[in-house]
Amino acid sequence: MGLEHGTLHRAPQDAELTLRLHESLEAWAQVKGALGSRDFLVYLAGPLRGDGSPAAIRHNQGMMLRQARWAQSVLPMATLLVPHTNFAFLDESRDPGGRVRELALRSCEKVLERCDAMLLCGRELSPGMARELKLADRLRIPTLQVPGWDGPSGATAGEDEGAA
Repeated sequence: MGLEHGTLHRAPQDAELTLRLHESLEAWAQVKGALGSRDFLVYLAGPLRGDGSPAAIRHNQGMMLRQARWAQSVLPMATLLVPHTNFAFLDESRDPGGRVRELALRSCEKVLERCDAMLLCGRELSPGMARELKLADRLRIPTLQVPGWDGPSGATAGEDEGAA
């Protein structure tokens, strides 16, 4: 018939997508079950810096905004703290010595200290997320993990335009 069968049989890709969706819904159900409908102050932690380029940072800020929208829909009574937006005015891409990065992380830690819970967004911990998790553990702040973006913490310029 002239049909290319490879394009008709997407079972492996569809199965993978279905599993990822199920995993995500399960994780968010656990968040809702753990935090309920009470008014919590919730810190969202996710990768920011990526490869350090402005494009990677913008990409990760946009991805975190998507995560925040999910979190707000799952936890409508929660007050979300999203460092990706709270500290967006800091330009880490022009900071080869790491002074701005350290200032940002210390500021994030001060904010986290006041929170009732923390959401780790993504499967892998960035160095900043690992630092935040260590503090949350020390302060006994409940931490829950939800799937985030599956790709690398960065994008080519213009790849994620309009995410914010």
